Amino acid sequence: MNKYLLLIIFFIFTALSFKSDEPVVTSDDFNILTSYKWTGKLTYLDYQSNKEVSIPAYITVEKTEDPDAFIFINEFPDEPKANSSETIRIEDNGKVFGNESVTEKISDEEGSLKIVTEGEGMDDEKPALIRHTYFISKSKFTVQKDVNFRDGNNFLKRNIYEFERED
Repeated sequence: MNKYLLLIIFFIFTALSFKSDEPVVTSDDFNILTSYKWTGKLTYLDYQSNKEVSIPAYITVEKTEDPDAFIFINEFPDEPKANSSETIRIEDNGKVFGNESVTEKISDEEGSLKIVTEGEGMDDEKPALIRHTYFISKSKFTVQKDVNFRDGNNFLKRNIYEFERED
């Protein structure tokens, strides 16, 4: 009987050790952003002057008919030609957001969430590893873009959107 018990314990332990701890996102992580207009600013690194520039910005996040897709509408009141919208999807069972792999997801007891994604892309017309860090709470929403041009191990802060919710 002990042999069977040990065998069962071994199989349970083995099965649990293969459980994936890969971070995943769900539409619930982003639903808190919908139904509000968020007000703030975009601060970006101007590559020509090598200085940070800040401009006022608004963002609205809308749900789509697809429960795993959201429309992010960016508005820049001082530069309306820069206004844009982008549909971002959750894919691969939550392992991918916006065509980037989800590398980290941390939540705290107050319901705030940090999500980090990484993927290959282009910045300043050069290939780079792009990292986005999302901070989401009931009243604040931040997205930081960092780039690594593969000329070293360091990421460079390219831009950061910082928003507060309008009620």
